[in-house]
Amino acid sequence: MSNEELLSAPTLAGQFPINFRNGFRINTLLFWCPSCNSSAPLAKVHGYISRIVEGVADVTAAMRCSCGKITRYRIRLRDDKSFSYLNNNRWIDKTIVVPFRKRIISSIRLKLLLWLLKWKHFQLMRQVKKLQNSLKKQLTRNYP
Repeated sequence: MSNEELLSAPTLAGQFPINFRNGFRINTLLFWCPSCNSSAPLAKVHGYISRIVEGVADVTAAMRCSCGKITRYRIRLRDDKSFSYLNNNRWIDKTIVVPFRKRIISSIRLKLLLWLLKWKHFQLMRQVKKLQNSLKKQLTRNYP
């Protein structure tokens, strides 16, 4: 497929987010021009997303930058948070990095959830002890 055919294709904006069966979700991608280093929103990038193999989304796209350069992209996104892109007819493998802030927030949420579970466990065990003591008292009253 030529660059002109890709540029006449629909924009990628309507094809995102990409949801995988395992729950992994990709909300957007960032495309940039290698000439002037400016980025373009999905509404300015045209192309297709195909999902032939389960767990893989294959992006074929092109962008006409404001500097006039047309750039073509081939990207394979996988549900294990890894991706590959085509660079000079060679596939380069990478892993999607979760931003530090999101990792911190996830860690805090997890710690709060664990603390809440421990608190609920403590309350439940306290009520079980009260019930055991109550049953013991009743048994000792009825059977001296």
